[in-house]
Amino acid sequence: MSESTEVLSQYVEMTRHTVTSLRQLSAGLKHYAAGLHHTVASYHESDSAQAQQFGGK
Repeated sequence: MSESTEVLSQYVEMTRHTVTSLRQLSAGLKHYAAGLHHTVASYHESDSAQAQQFGGK
């Protein structure tokens, strides 16, 4: 019985670590996505400015 309790305890601890890691991954991916959105906006602004210089829209 004590072996089962020990295995369960290890499983719970592993699950907690996994949840923590997944939360950190999620936060990191959100920051990465925000950076990509910023990059896309910058490219669009740059393209528009270049087009206007050459008579485009």
